[in-house]
Amino acid sequence: MSRLWWKRNYTPDQVALCLNSSFFGFFAHSGFLHSLTMSGFTPGHISGASAGALVAGLYASGLDTGRICALLRDPRIASVFRERGSMWRLFRTLIGREGATGALAGHQGRALLRDYLGERRIEECSRARLAISVANLSRVESELLRHGKIVDAVLASCAVPGMFAAQAVGADLYWDGGVADPVPFEHWLEDRRVRLIVIHLALNTAELQSRAAPHRFGFYGGLARSHQIISDEIYRLKSELARRAGKRLLVYRTITPRPGPHLLNLGPRCQQMGARTATRAAHELGAMVRLTAAGGDHGRKNIAPGRSRKQL
Repeated sequence: MSRLWWKRNYTPDQVALCLNSSFFGFFAHSGFLHSLTMSGFTPGHISGASAGALVAGLYASGLDTGRICALLRDPRIASVFRERGSMWRLFRTLIGREGATGALAGHQGRALLRDYLGERRIEECSRARLAISVANLSRVESELLRHGKIVDAVLASCAVPGMFAAQAVGADLYWDGGVADPVPFEHWLEDRRVRLIVIHLALNTAELQSRAAPHRFGFYGGLARSHQIISDEIYRLKSELARRAGKRLLVYRTITPRPGPHLLNLGPRCQQMGARTATRAAHELGAMVRLTAAGGDHGRKNIAPGRSRKQL
């Protein structure tokens, strides 16, 4: 992608980027963000839920976007999903034992993230103001974390129910940010600095196929659809509130195969597809956002484009 000169009157501090909750969607998100920053796009605000929180946290901490992409392709990622005692914890979770909330404690993920993030804190991020969506089980409410250690917040937001045990942050226990706020941008509606909100939705073909088969599901599929109904309605209402608040929303979708713990080999392909979405997005954003300095990662090779889809 060639470097673009943003033409209108948005500055980075007026631009926010939101990365949604998606099962292993961090591949698509990282490809999207890397390719977009190659064009000089530098959001002053960034938020994320679950997979989106992982990429948002790494970016806000100051990590080079090319390095973020490489990190997520690191073979050590597979070790995050292999923990001694996980089958016993899963059994206790399935029979409803008190205190048993997931198969994986998250120790491997914490160790890996600390290698890159150390003890960095959310409020210390200077590259972009960071907010991470989480579900606070102790207080029974959705929450946006804007203070505390990035590692703790990201792990809490990525704690998929059943797969990971609830994660402790301070005195409270948290689950995946996608439980209640999978597309976290409502906090910008009253922020007078933010005028443009860019949303990247990482989706996978399994989700779309499920929607295309309205009568083919069982009990667990029905629960998943019920959650999706709630999420879609909240997203619709927030979008309407954003427009009423005078915010401009640009929504981009990347549709990929469904990666997972045993399909990490799909990661590079999903990153390529996210990059293709960013290529399309950059042309539109280039007409609005003023380029700052030399851009995010100028001089690095772009990820090869793949198939994607955009929704405005």
